[in-house]
Amino acid sequence: MADMADTLIRYALLLLAEGDGYQPVRADLRIRDGVIAELDRQAKLTPAPGDKVIDARDRLVLPGFINAHAHSTMALLKGTTDGLNHPAFMWQNQADTVGRSAEEVELTTTLAAADMLRHGITSVIDHVPEQNAVSDTVAPVIRAWRKSGLRAAVALRVFDEAYDDIAAPGLTAAQNALAHLPANEVLSRLIQTIEDWHRPAERISIYVGPSNTERCSDLLLAEGHALAARHKTGFHAHLLETEVQRTLCLEKRGTTPIVRLNRLGALTQRCSFAHCVWVDDAEIALLAESGAVVVHNPQSNAKLGVGTMPLTTMHEAGVQVALGTDGASTNDTQSIHEAMGLAILLPRIAGVGRSRWPDSNVALDMAWVGGAAALG
Repeated sequence: MADMADTLIRYALLLLAEGDGYQPVRADLRIRDGVIAELDRQAKLTPAPGDKVIDARDRLVLPGFINAHAHSTMALLKGTTDGLNHPAFMWQNQADTVGRSAEEVELTTTLAAADMLRHGITSVIDHVPEQNAVSDTVAPVIRAWRKSGLRAAVALRVFDEAYDDIAAPGLTAAQNALAHLPANEVLSRLIQTIEDWHRPAERISIYVGPSNTERCSDLLLAEGHALAARHKTGFHAHLLETEVQRTLCLEKRGTTPIVRLNRLGALTQRCSFAHCVWVDDAEIALLAESGAVVVHNPQSNAKLGVGTMPLTTMHEAGVQVALGTDGASTNDTQSIHEAMGLAILLPRIAGVGRSRWPDSNVALDMAWVGGAAALG
């Protein structure tokens, strides 16, 4: 017979949404079947026989944080990429991650999960692998996330065009770990992987995860988004991380990446986009109107020198913003607390007036509300 006892957390200090921010409140919590069943602000809940009681009078009790953009493949690589710009980092990353065995992939993902749990992260969007995804290469990632107990959305990294934004001329197909595949083959792989592993009720979701919109054809973006819609799952991509990605889109397609996504019907509430550094006001308005989530990765942006995301402008325009740690090699930590702190400090040195500075309430909203939106 299942154990029906509740967990009662007594005298906890909680942060509760009050008005425009979060306020500390002393309260009792009753947990039943993994769900908060009761909250008593008088802190007078009575334990039933057999209940597990935790005295939390000296503790701050918070919901788990949501890491809305990460790369578990990089968990072994802290402290290995200092001083590299974005193209140099990307090629170093290929050398570090290509050709791993299934055991190595599972162990690396397990390490990433342990590091995130240590920092209070209980849900994650994991953008993997670092090359074009196939179902077999995703299996060890899924096994690790299942064992961890975290809720994981595994965004399958796919592309069908060249990585022109980090072009390395002279590579043969055999030398290029980023050699692209036809869109139809990529879509077939996506369908198979979703059918094999998409189990939201078991805390594992499979997202369609374009590597970057500029590495994908119109067909792959449009059909990939349609596939995500049919399976009621997410669409997660890198977007406008670097200035050259914007320039390439204008040169090749005659428009900007966000306008392009909108024209393709691939800019919706189903979408979450990492970085979004090189955006203008019109594109920010499109993001707000669409309901898409922007995932701010302040440490990675700073370490690779790609620029500063206009957080304040996005916040004021009504864009839903989440937080990501990105990969461990582009920030040397998986601490969401450090991401929150840096995110609200960067606007203060970017010319934003003091009255418009984001505060800790904005940071917490990104880590909870924005992250929840990115997870659907």
